[in-house]
Amino acid sequence: MTHLTRRRFMSLSAASVIAGPHISAHARNNPEMFDTIIIGAGLSGLSAAHRLIERGVTNILILEARDRLGGRIYSQQVEGLSLEAGAQWVGPGQTRLLALADTLNIERYPTFMTGKSIIRWMRRNHVISKEETFAQSTALRTAIAQLDRIAATVPLSSPWNYPGAKKIDDLSVAAWAKQSGYTGPPYQELLTETIDALGGSPAMSALDYLWSVRACGGHDSINRFEGGAQDSRFIGGPSAIIEMMGARMYDHIRVDAPVTSIRYGSDTVTVNVEDLALQARKCIIALSPLDMQRIEFTPGLPLDRRGLNQNWRMEPGFKAHIIYKTPFWRSGGLSGLAVGHKHIEASLDNTPALNTEGYGALLLFLSKKAADLSPGQRYKSILKELKSFFGKEAMSPIGFSEMNWANDPWSGGCTSPLPPGILTQYGPALFKNIGPLHFAGTEAATAWRGYMEGAVRAGERAADETQS
Repeated sequence: MTHLTRRRFMSLSAASVIAGPHISAHARNNPEMFDTIIIGAGLSGLSAAHRLIERGVTNILILEARDRLGGRIYSQQVEGLSLEAGAQWVGPGQTRLLALADTLNIERYPTFMTGKSIIRWMRRNHVISKEETFAQSTALRTAIAQLDRIAATVPLSSPWNYPGAKKIDDLSVAAWAKQSGYTGPPYQELLTETIDALGGSPAMSALDYLWSVRACGGHDSINRFEGGAQDSRFIGGPSAIIEMMGARMYDHIRVDAPVTSIRYGSDTVTVNVEDLALQARKCIIALSPLDMQRIEFTPGLPLDRRGLNQNWRMEPGFKAHIIYKTPFWRSGGLSGLAVGHKHIEASLDNTPALNTEGYGALLLFLSKKAADLSPGQRYKSILKELKSFFGKEAMSPIGFSEMNWANDPWSGGCTSPLPPGILTQYGPALFKNIGPLHFAGTEAATAWRGYMEGAVRAGERAADETQS
């Protein structure tokens, strides 16, 4: 593109990015009309761009506020290992993400789940086999089938049209379960596991819970590793996908370019970045509704869209990785899965497939209580809890990293399970374009919302809408 000076593609963390290309003086005086400007170079924005380029629409510009690509896909380098600090898993049913990875020749491998797992309950560790977990009871299987039947009746593209939707949306999952009689052990176990997997809390909307279950193919799909949503990982992590997509369209991307305001009419858009006014026929906004509040719109957005953005909520999400010379837990017959401690909500074997040094990596999901500690206190507490799970060897790591998405200046959090009342009042605005403005981002997906799959689907849908 002639109006952009190109700098070399550089690598920050694990994702390749543009090192802040500048608009030339000529372009400032002679602004070009882009076909489409895309705001946000996460997976959804890049998927929208990929779709447009596939269809021959090349006069596009992607603006990213960060100094890197990927959004909530982000890898950290620890002792030479590339480890997923954000989104990471893929499974059957996530067809668009799998197709994209195949197009880019990104290979995947099974999530490691061989061996016994540890559940901490009543201040004691209980070691169980996978067979014991699956055979836990006919009651649990019955609970899954019963709740799946309810979720299957929620309209995928319009959950607010579900019979009695407002009544259910006004209830938290906890209140709905109590009112409906889903309070026995199998229901409690299932609800807790699914809420955790969705990155939510018992305070999330019951309608949002049921919609998410439907949109992800049922409770088994959400909660399972083998054959479920956490079935596999990408070689190089999802950052490999971002890197490949960015390399293919680097001359369309500008990073370090936060959008401050947008002026839109019936068929044109002016997007302002610092002192630049960039014009386009269409604009795809690939941000969460919460992050959209950073942008001033002229004219103001319709009331339903404004209400959605103002009332959207994000959960923080706190991941850490701890590295050892070997995955020593495997030799002890353990899978690395351990749940139920005070500061470590769950640990998982996250050892990458390409690992020439033979190191072992544990992924840790940390609690809000852990987030309240100082870094030093948190690290000591983590080691102590890992020792209680895996023994003395856990006290001798060689590397450590952490990522608290609540502290990320551009995301506002990690996941977005909605509190009661938002879906039925504002939900339809999620997918509704406003003149030349179209909306992407995983939050704007009808299926797999909150997952990478949802990000790809929403991006592709928004791209298609700009061409209709």
